[in-house]
Amino acid sequence: MKRNNWKKLGTVILFLTFVVLSLSGCSGDDGATGPAGATGATGATGATGATGPAGKDAAVNLSTLSTDELAAFSFSATASTVSDVTISSPPVVKFKVADANGNGIKGLGFTTKSNTTGLTGLSNIGFALAKLMPGANGSPDYWVSYIVTSMPYTNTSGTLVPAAAARPTTDTNGTLKDNGDGTYEYTFGRDITKVKDVAGVTDVTYEPTRTHRLVIQIGGAVRGTGTNNSDGTNTSTGLPTTYFKNPLNLVYDFTIDSTTGKAKALTATDLQREIVKSENCFECHGKFAGFHGGVRQDTRFCVLCHTDQRKIGRTEATIDGSGNFTSATYIVDGRTIGNFPNYIHKIHMGNRLTKQGYNFANVMFNEIGLPQDVTNCRKCHEESTATPQGNNWKTKPSRLACGACHDGINWATGKGTTVGGAATGHVGGPQPDDSVCASCHKPGFIDIDLYHATDNATPKNPNVPTGAVNFIYEISSVTVDSTSTAGVNKPVVKFRIKSYTGSYSAAAVAAATPVTLNTFAAGGTTLLTGFTGGPSFVVGWGALQDGNTTAVDYNNTGSSNTSPQGVSVSLLNVWNGAQGALTGPDASGYYTATLTGSANKATFPAGAKLSTVALQSYFTQAYTTDRNGDGVINSSDNLARHAVSVVAYVSGQTRREVVDSANCAKCHEWLELHGGSRVKDVKVCIICHNPNLSSSGRGADIANMSATEKAKANADGYATDVAADTLNFPERGMHFKNLIHGIHAANFRRENSAPEFRFVRDRGTSGVYYYNFGEVTFPGVLNNCETCHKPGTYDIEAIPTAALTTTYVTTGVAGASVDKNGVVSGAEALPADVVNNRKTVNATDLVTTPVAATCLPCHNGNLPKAHMAANGGQIAVRRDAASLAAGSEQCILCHGRDRVADVNVVHKK
Repeated sequence: MKRNNWKKLGTVILFLTFVVLSLSGCSGDDGATGPAGATGATGATGATGATGPAGKDAAVNLSTLSTDELAAFSFSATASTVSDVTISSPPVVKFKVADANGNGIKGLGFTTKSNTTGLTGLSNIGFALAKLMPGANGSPDYWVSYIVTSMPYTNTSGTLVPAAAARPTTDTNGTLKDNGDGTYEYTFGRDITKVKDVAGVTDVTYEPTRTHRLVIQIGGAVRGTGTNNSDGTNTSTGLPTTYFKNPLNLVYDFTIDSTTGKAKALTATDLQREIVKSENCFECHGKFAGFHGGVRQDTRFCVLCHTDQRKIGRTEATIDGSGNFTSATYIVDGRTIGNFPNYIHKIHMGNRLTKQGYNFANVMFNEIGLPQDVTNCRKCHEESTATPQGNNWKTKPSRLACGACHDGINWATGKGTTVGGAATGHVGGPQPDDSVCASCHKPGFIDIDLYHATDNATPKNPNVPTGAVNFIYEISSVTVDSTSTAGVNKPVVKFRIKSYTGSYSAAAVAAATPVTLNTFAAGGTTLLTGFTGGPSFVVGWGALQDGNTTAVDYNNTGSSNTSPQGVSVSLLNVWNGAQGALTGPDASGYYTATLTGSANKATFPAGAKLSTVALQSYFTQAYTTDRNGDGVINSSDNLARHAVSVVAYVSGQTRREVVDSANCAKCHEWLELHGGSRVKDVKVCIICHNPNLSSSGRGADIANMSATEKAKANADGYATDVAADTLNFPERGMHFKNLIHGIHAANFRRENSAPEFRFVRDRGTSGVYYYNFGEVTFPGVLNNCETCHKPGTYDIEAIPTAALTTTYVTTGVAGASVDKNGVVSGAEALPADVVNNRKTVNATDLVTTPVAATCLPCHNGNLPKAHMAANGGQIAVRRDAASLAAGSEQCILCHGRDRVADVNVVHKK
């Protein structure tokens, strides 16, 4: 070492020695500790290290969970992944299953041994695999499943039963390797490269360059329930089947490198067929609870089994001379009914199908009713990033898809019956294939989009007939004028009507302009030139009743039949103001209507609460072309222009809102009731359908009952021979919750042997109608209240203490009572007595307490009724019963928030 380096080292040592001596001191007490120095600046964050493998102990072990825990368990569709697929003989799949926190899930290897074949298969996980084939001659592209053979097995005699052709299914008889950290490796039981060699199987040659789809399904019957026995046998456990509520469908699309046999990601040039998003289906269905044990929740999975291969082992349906099927309908006109485009379209076309007697695996298509217009193709089909082929419904027509709804057409001959019932056949004549379908069905010619348009524009069916005008109603404010006429509280409504022509769009709505109403002379009725009719106001309120000191429900006390009062805008015109006065418009197009109520008494009574005005009903546009094709232009070509109803409250008197009308629109799209007068907004519905309103069945005038309506009533055991028979007609509460719950739960009641939801409605000279909703099937999850309700509005605590009882039967008999079917014991002297009593709130009306009235429309059997009664619920008792005012219901003790049977917990999907 050089001398100068030694010199530097010595200096350093001397300095360090000095520092040590200074810190240690020589003698004496230590000095006080000085204050802490300021925190230094945070250093730069270092690079993130590689993620280590998940520990096996961190994985959730499904085999240790209870039945309830398994049923409620949630898999994550985003954290679960397929990492590799290799196809050289039997496919090998590597994948991960995780929960919402990204924790791996182990223990999915539950197996069951078949009593028939002796084969052991996975009971809660399955694998589907298919290839996508291009359509020929204009036909749609189509999926071909590889899983169309049975597994070979040795029977009890020791004989080998070879693989045979079968309809598409999932592979569950392979080998599953559980790595213990949430990752798995599955080797298929079937060698898909050899499936084509099985007799009876066609079009399943393995083609690695085609687009392929793998779906892994996880869910089904929970271990230890139904026949998924915990000992691995396929015998009954003695327990009802419990299903996973939140199954997983893991979808993976790919092609195969033919050299390595490894999966490759799809490219932009690879064939794809993404038509429908499951989310669109769930707007109505909530989830597919009734299909295949609820394990299949993705339409991308459905199409792998519902292929043309469902015809394997089936024969053409037989049909009689009247067009009615006389056998099961698995194949009709050579087309496989179970093929997804055919199957789903036919289900939704349902009771509008031309041919009758459809029966596909006990699914009776003709008995199904779609809760919205069947021409609303966009409800399911929508072009988007996720569904780039979503517009195929209008750009790539085919006999398979179109013929599913237009089932009366014989494509081979071109003859047959149209959807409208005309025996004119197909205007384009016979079509041996799909090669020219798009040549005619295109914009500017026979445009599918326009032919599927509805009269009124809706968000998902925006097109309307050429020249049709659309209206928008708005209410700016409702105030009360109590000064101009002593003792009269006049509603003063500031409103306007806007319009636009053509298709619906957000831009069109934003650009709509206010209309100017005609100021006609006495006797005139035309508010707008070129239109008849027009909107009307409905006035509603709540008044104190049944000893309550607060009004929380509408009852419209003082108005006949507890219905609200109404007045047409045309009767308020400045030159014809018998019902009030109309002034305006102002610079923004708003008119001011003052309702004097000289005839209909459309005013608020003294002390009224929940003072409300709605604007409803519609204009009818006089059409100038032969719209219906009958060769003449007349009133039958006119076009009703239904507009969304609007509701506004007097300041400070808003009624609680428990239902979101947008939720109703998810299933109904454009909910039109009462001939289209009341559209979409349930806030207008509840004004009429208040607690005091009943169906008016008892006492109806049978002189106004048609033979058809009488026959329907007779079929359910109600006599219609003389006027006195109507005293036994079914009368039901038309309180909105009773009506809507009763309709939506109708089939549920029937399946549980509860009384069907039936009633008779008397509409005066317009007719007397008999209703039985027993055939209605709710398409969603019935116990998921948030399908309709806003969160937090359907629990017991949300029912106000001052809520009114629901009127079930109007009667004037002092000793009246009612049985479980709604039949009243003790008869009035005349049906007219019932009609007169219905105009008022009577002490002898039969009513049900608020909580019971909420639950009863669904839970209508004898056992739940007894349960309600045992816990203070009063069902169909006299209004003047002392227990009603005392608040007898104790339901909250068990069904309140965080209680043993919390409504919010039980009524979740």
